[in-house]
Amino acid sequence: MLNGLLYISKKSTARILRLIFRFCDSPYLFQETYVENIIRLQEIFYLFKNECMDNLTDDELLEFMKEQFDTVCFGDPDYLKGTCLAVFAEAIRSGYRDYCKKEGRAEHLMQAVLYCIEEGCRQSAALAGGRKLSAKESYQRGYELVKEKARLCLKQYNEMLSGFCSYGNENYYDTVCKALPGFFRTYDGRFAPQETIITMDYPVLLPLHQLTEIDVIERYISYIQLEQVFLGAFEEEKVCRVLGMFQKNYRRQFYNICSVFLRHLLGTILLRFGKCGKTEDRYTVLREIVQGYSKEELKGILNQAVDALVCKMWEGQQELAEYLKADTEEYSAALVRAAENDCLPAVVVL
Repeated sequence: MLNGLLYISKKSTARILRLIFRFCDSPYLFQETYVENIIRLQEIFYLFKNECMDNLTDDELLEFMKEQFDTVCFGDPDYLKGTCLAVFAEAIRSGYRDYCKKEGRAEHLMQAVLYCIEEGCRQSAALAGGRKLSAKESYQRGYELVKEKARLCLKQYNEMLSGFCSYGNENYYDTVCKALPGFFRTYDGRFAPQETIITMDYPVLLPLHQLTEIDVIERYISYIQLEQVFLGAFEEEKVCRVLGMFQKNYRRQFYNICSVFLRHLLGTILLRFGKCGKTEDRYTVLREIVQGYSKEELKGILNQAVDALVCKMWEGQQELAEYLKADTEEYSAALVRAAENDCLPAVVVL
């Protein structure tokens, strides 16, 4: 205070202006209470700037405040202070020191906290008897759920690994036997639950892009398990022989080996639609068959063949059938193109 006037430093003025600018488009700030809420947000900002021990820049803290204020808190400053920011500050005090050495880790940690909060919120109605959980409760519950997911995922992996066979494909082996154990060794459910860490170089038949975090790994392992169930019903020597006929150096390739063997089986089933005696060339017969159908008709035939095969050999296991049928769209298109260009051996082993 100087001569009855309140002195505000340039740094404080810049922070106030930065806060006003960051919250200017918030749907929860109204003209009647604007000044009151800005003052409240300013108090909260300085409180948690200290709580976070200056490990965050002004912009990083404001970004987190704004995101939570407009989403989880629905414009309630007290909810922001007592829940979201309290959890965030606690996380930073617990482990941010290890993260602050790298650029962008504050944003990374924000995402980790948000992920646990959102995971907890998804379960709150069922687990809390309809009571709305605070962000702190949601965070803790979400963290426990993430830990439990990781535990069950590891159990699933160990069960699958006990009978795993790579059929000589190096990428298959390296992904399952080296990369996945590396994931479980380094996965951090508290400070990086949103990371998958590994690239999963072995491709599966169904897409994973709509999933994130531990859910990706869980689904990926499930798909590998289904492939092992499918391939495991045949002699290893037969599977390897078909793979070798498809490509001599299949051991070093990065494609899905389950698809190669599945296409071999479906190709032999398609041959039953034509006259294939001992003297006829099997690829010539298959070409004539394929040219008699459209791509969509072929896909339907292949899907029916998959269903019949799974019903006969795996007691109609629906999950396995749906996984294998994920390949029929591409396979039917490849057959049509190959028949047109007389290059079916590049698509299927007969």
